[in-house]
Amino acid sequence: MKSTRIITLMLLACVVSAARADAQAPDTSLWVPDGQINATVRVGSTLYVGGAFSKVGPHLGSGVPFDATTGQPQQPFARVSGAVNAVVADGAGGWYVGGRFVGVSGAPRRNLVHLLANGSVATWSPDPDSEVFALALSGSTLYVGGKFEHIGGQARYKIGAVDVASGLATAFDPSPAQLGVNSWPFVRALAVGSGVVYAGGGFFFIGGQSRSGLAALDPTTGSATAWDALSNSSAYAIVASGSSVYVGGFFSNIGGAARSGLAELSATTAHATAWDPHPDGGVLCLDVTPTRIFAGGSFHNMGATGRNSVAAFDRATGALTAFDANAQGGQFGSSPVYALSAQGSSVYVAGEFASIGGGAHRYLAALDAATGAASAWNPEVNRFASAVAAAGGTVFAGGSFWMGSGVPRGNLAAFDLATGHATAWAPVTNNTVRTVVTDGTSLYVGGDFTLAQGLTRNYLVKLDLASAVPATWDPAPNNGVTCMALAGSTLYVGGFFTSAGGGGAPTLAALNTVTGNALPWLPVTSGGPVNSIVADPGNNAVMAASQGGMWRFRASDAATLWTETFDPSGVPATLLLNGSTLYVGGRFASINGQPRSNLAAVDAASNTVLPWTPNPNNAVYTLATDGTRIFVGGQFSSVAGQARRGFAVLDATSGLLGNFEAGLDGADFHVMLGGADLFLSGLFGSCENFAMPGWVRLAAPAPLSVMPPLVGGAALALSVAPMPVVAQTHLRFTLPVASPVWLDVLDLQGRRVVSVLSGAELAAGPDARTLDTHGWRPGVYLARLRTPTASVTRRIVVER
Repeated sequence: MKSTRIITLMLLACVVSAARADAQAPDTSLWVPDGQINATVRVGSTLYVGGAFSKVGPHLGSGVPFDATTGQPQQPFARVSGAVNAVVADGAGGWYVGGRFVGVSGAPRRNLVHLLANGSVATWSPDPDSEVFALALSGSTLYVGGKFEHIGGQARYKIGAVDVASGLATAFDPSPAQLGVNSWPFVRALAVGSGVVYAGGGFFFIGGQSRSGLAALDPTTGSATAWDALSNSSAYAIVASGSSVYVGGFFSNIGGAARSGLAELSATTAHATAWDPHPDGGVLCLDVTPTRIFAGGSFHNMGATGRNSVAAFDRATGALTAFDANAQGGQFGSSPVYALSAQGSSVYVAGEFASIGGGAHRYLAALDAATGAASAWNPEVNRFASAVAAAGGTVFAGGSFWMGSGVPRGNLAAFDLATGHATAWAPVTNNTVRTVVTDGTSLYVGGDFTLAQGLTRNYLVKLDLASAVPATWDPAPNNGVTCMALAGSTLYVGGFFTSAGGGGAPTLAALNTVTGNALPWLPVTSGGPVNSIVADPGNNAVMAASQGGMWRFRASDAATLWTETFDPSGVPATLLLNGSTLYVGGRFASINGQPRSNLAAVDAASNTVLPWTPNPNNAVYTLATDGTRIFVGGQFSSVAGQARRGFAVLDATSGLLGNFEAGLDGADFHVMLGGADLFLSGLFGSCENFAMPGWVRLAAPAPLSVMPPLVGGAALALSVAPMPVVAQTHLRFTLPVASPVWLDVLDLQGRRVVSVLSGAELAAGPDARTLDTHGWRPGVYLARLRTPTASVTRRIVVER
């Protein structure tokens, strides 16, 4: 109970911080793609997206407890942001999880986390400073191996042990020696035997003794014991069982005998037994039952018998059994199995296969322990799995995936923003979508495709927003389209093409939105493909940019009104028009002779550089505005001399940097505003320590000139009463001005439980809504009230 209160307080502190415009917890109810989103447009409560993806579905994170029977995620669960390499059950329904990550469901947890049986994140935090590969639990001690140099508050080089209650390092300190210049050891496998800890990996000296790839260590001090298998290469899998130690890896000699990749050693003498299965590739994982030995890896044969990536042996005789799962469909001719866990009559496997056990099971599967045939269990994750452990009725799997199940979508999708789920709108293109615009009834789509809904549509198509049916409209540019801008009945298109709509100029064309024909508009550009266009119809102008420059053309006759050449950087420029000001992003050191780093503002009519100097320290890829602020995405790590990773909010007039931070762990490529929502997509894996693989929805920050009210403040107020809630409560709020309102209830993982209001236009003054909690799981929830300019959050405690 104490840990639950601490978690709640941490999350509430994050929410209060968000109300001060420092950060916002992401909305994890929004479905995610299995690839990249490049372009978005919002129509009402629907968000249309285009990119390079084949599927959209619920967001899982990279470590998930699945039901051992149904294959569905067990609710609730915490989302891990990064990669999971190792998992071990804690014996109480929870899990210790190691890998490469920075946060779990909003809690900062680096590379190692304890997930409790109720789906929450424990306060326990040993904080290894680099990747974790292996875990082994023994009583109150968790042994940890990997690439780190510190863990549990102490220096521990590549291997250590921490107390499961405090998270502090124990005295266990084997400290393997560095292999050589710019060559470091690592620990890949751990197992606990009787009075000993076995470690495998890339090392030649560990525990104070010379040991190559495999060692037996004192469980208290970490000193090497006399047991020495004399392996000639790394052990990647170890299972200690009774008088035997089973070892898999990439060795060819171990225990004093020629053994290729798989061996049984005496726990007393370290000598190899007579068992010699002789796989023709590496063995990466092992599990042992009273009657069977299961092995997985990158082999194709066991001795003279074909066994692709997974095999089973009779433990009494050592003979290969009839178990033959025949993993197939991986990249580069290999379908490795990275982890396996036997429980009852099933063997759960994780790897890079596309089919196994005779069924289409990608990355995760449950196999019959006798035959190797796959069961119906199929979590359908989108990337490879590298860790799996079965305990009770749960199978915890981890890897580099972030979504499961879902629905197929071919580079285009639509999301209902009230539920976060995909709608039935499902057109398909045969290649990447790069840009979308809409007139409210049709969606214009540009990219690298040549087919849309099975029809020939080269690089550009017009789709009906209701039916997704392509129009007969077909300008057929002769190469890729990268950007578009719509002005009345004219669609401006930029890209790699040299003709479109039967005419047009190289890289830039104006098309009639009814006929698809090119207008007699022939501007002249240079420096590669046009990759950004903005229309200024009120001033009879169009502006365009490439990686080499930008231009302002007259919309009526394509006359060049001004031109500007950038520093040659190889990064395409991006343009944004806000009133009479043109904002320019890219990678440059000056513009129009004035020093400006990667971001500038110019007078759109004259190209005069304005005194607006945020100076991000690296490239800017995308810009958006709400009229008073400029939202900036890119590859930078600082703006205006302050830390901002990939995303920043700037005052449109002064350039003042807002204190809102998206908390991204990588670069952002696309920014889109829609009502009270801010959407980001790009090369990031987490947002505010929530697992968000490249796609996230946040509440848009309040204007820079107005400090958003704190929770319960006079300007925007929200209260919950009665509380705690037994069956029903009232959400009372006050609006300072008439405004669209979003009122949601979230769980502590950031998932939307219910949407009470979704953009409803309400008058200024007090208002209230009733919340029915019948059937809800007891616990803590968050009520979040948002308008386009502010947000407040209140805690809700639900009891039975």
